[in-house]
Amino acid sequence: MELKKTPKADLEPKKNTFWLIGLVVALGISLLAFEWTTKPSKANDLGAVQVAEVEEEIIPITREQEVKPPPPPPPPQVVEVLNIVDDDVEIEDELKIEDSEADDETIIDVAPVIETADEEEEEEAQVFFIVEDMPEFPGETLHCVNISPMLSAIL
Repeated sequence: MELKKTPKADLEPKKNTFWLIGLVVALGISLLAFEWTTKPSKANDLGAVQVAEVEEEIIPITREQEVKPPPPPPPPQVVEVLNIVDDDVEIEDELKIEDSEADDETIIDVAPVIETADEEEEEEAQVFFIVEDMPEFPGETLHCVNISPMLSAIL
């Protein structure tokens, strides 16, 4: 740093004093701001209360119209015609009732299940793996040094 013309013009020795004066001024302004109060002015009049007239709305009463269901249709007239037939006549519209009970001699045919080769190859993903080799760090193999003999010699 260049020397000044006079030692009075050099401000370097007074730098700490100016810094402390700045701190005191900032602290004084903040304390003044916290202590600053304003008093509310007196209210001479509370003001007039204005009442607005509310018109009452008359809501007309509405009722839902009753919908009567249509009258049910008359029941169909069933006319039973009985054909009286002699015992000698063959009836072609006889119902054939087959015996559906199974016994020991009943044979049931079941289609065989055919397995394809694709289903045999498909296996579930293995979740658990057995690790036979210890894992190693990639790169150089690090050898651990047994330091217990060194510690016993020091102690």
